[in-house]
Amino acid sequence: MDEILRWMNPLHYWGMSEYTGFWARLFDTVLRGFWGRFFATACILLAFYFGVRRQRIAAGLWFVCMAAFLIYGGSVLGWLGLLDR
Repeated sequence: MDEILRWMNPLHYWGMSEYTGFWARLFDTVLRGFWGRFFATACILLAFYFGVRRQRIAAGLWFVCMAAFLIYGGSVLGWLGLLDR
């Protein structure tokens, strides 16, 4: 079991700076600019579709939570100093 966990550890393959840089670039790409707005709008539209039209409240709430993360996540991560602005 220890070998499996060691194999799954990304820091075994990457250095700490490369690993944090990868996640910073990923969140910087997703949470800012066109793609952040696109995914947030898509999540809000899907929340209305599933929550109102299909009457699947749980799926609608999940999409609302994802949209909130996309909308406010960049600001929170910037405030915490995890995204360079």
